[in-house]
Amino acid sequence: MTVTGMAAVRVRRITCVIVLAVAFTVTPPLWAQAAAVTPPAVPANIQVPAGSKAFLAAHAVGTQDYICRAHRHGLRLDVLRTASHLVHG
Repeated sequence: MTVTGMAAVRVRRITCVIVLAVAFTVTPPLWAQAAAVTPPAVPANIQVPAGSKAFLAAHAVGTQDYICRAHRHGLRLDVLRTASHLVHG
């Protein structure tokens, strides 16, 4: 490898280290974002136990596919599959 090639590799490594350092410094960790989560009002039968705290703030997008089947008492919807994509932040 030539001196110029070695210098280019060194510059790329230093650039990567700087970019990662800035990214980890500027972006708050997910657990820090979870501290600001305000739980929504939910029915009593699905509430989390008192004293529980959020540990992760995230959003998800998903679908549920149903199939309509004949049943001895008429028709019923059964879950065929679910799919979701978790997005942090």
